[in-house]
Amino acid sequence: MLRLLGWGSLACFALGCSSTSVNDGHATAGAAGSAGSAGSAGSAGSAGSGNGGSAGSSSSGGSGASAGTGGSGVGGASGSAGAGAAAGAAGTAGSGGQPGDPCAEILSEYAAAGVNCEDLGSQSVAANAIWGGGCSRYSSLVVQPVTVVADSDPAGKPTALIADTIEIQAGATLSLDGKGFAQGLGPGHGATFENTYGSGAGHGGKGLDRGTAPGGGTYGVAAWPVSAGSGGGIGVGDGGSGGGALLLCARQSITVDGLISVDGAGSGQGGGGAGGSLLLVSPRIQGAGSLSARGGLATWSVCGGAGASGGGGRIALRALDNLFTGTIDVSGPTLCYGTAGTGTSYSGPLP
Repeated sequence: MLRLLGWGSLACFALGCSSTSVNDGHATAGAAGSAGSAGSAGSAGSAGSGNGGSAGSSSSGGSGASAGTGGSGVGGASGSAGAGAAAGAAGTAGSGGQPGDPCAEILSEYAAAGVNCEDLGSQSVAANAIWGGGCSRYSSLVVQPVTVVADSDPAGKPTALIADTIEIQAGATLSLDGKGFAQGLGPGHGATFENTYGSGAGHGGKGLDRGTAPGGGTYGVAAWPVSAGSGGGIGVGDGGSGGGALLLCARQSITVDGLISVDGAGSGQGGGGAGGSLLLVSPRIQGAGSLSARGGLATWSVCGGAGASGGGGRIALRALDNLFTGTIDVSGPTLCYGTAGTGTSYSGPLP
């Protein structure tokens, strides 16, 4: 181990002076050495996870211990230098930040499109109701065990319900069934076969063919579904309308223990409508209810005289914590001529 010389010894070495001094024949102790250097500061803690997580602060290093000195008298032992204290402990990691408002951008988009999101305060719906489309804001929204039918603008933005918390209780139904494009309309509309029968409309899944009339094709985005379902092909009877488009956004949580449905409408000799779109956005999505965007079933008293069924729609759940344990149905029905295409079901993080 290296031995550090005291300052006096270094000076005498440089000037050629004697390394001893005499005082009644005894060695004189050397002067105290200077303090050792402080330990280096601890490294900063890593940033906390989650939006807004703050970085951890660094801890300071401890001060160095005093250094010993070499004795200047004869036989005086040289003191070893004290080591600096250990480096300070690393800073603690920053705590996870709270998520930002997941509905803010949605509100901005509606405002930019000229859609006013009316503020309706806190509501608990205890009776059957029919709502218009557009955009509504709440501090909290609860749908008790009743049926609420909402409208939808297939050519515009989805019907939007925005709140701090949204709860669809067990036994409750929130429905936009058949509120999408009318028969023969929409990007995936059905066609007509022999001026009598209609093929199924498409959306998340392809509509079923009817004879030489092809079923409607797919469109829309699985991870962010906002399109209404298309209408079935026109037959002797009307084709079914597609399902509507519904967006639920909550800043805290969405709980679904009842049913939310955007199914396509059924038909007779016309084609079935395609399922619509259902988009849920919240830090927490939970419940054990049912989410449905089924295609419309084409039925007739005689199987050979029926139209073809519509394809399934699209459902997406965007959450930090997706705790939903219920059922999700985006199926295309089976009847007579086969099975219409299955739609899409997506689960992912907040955008």
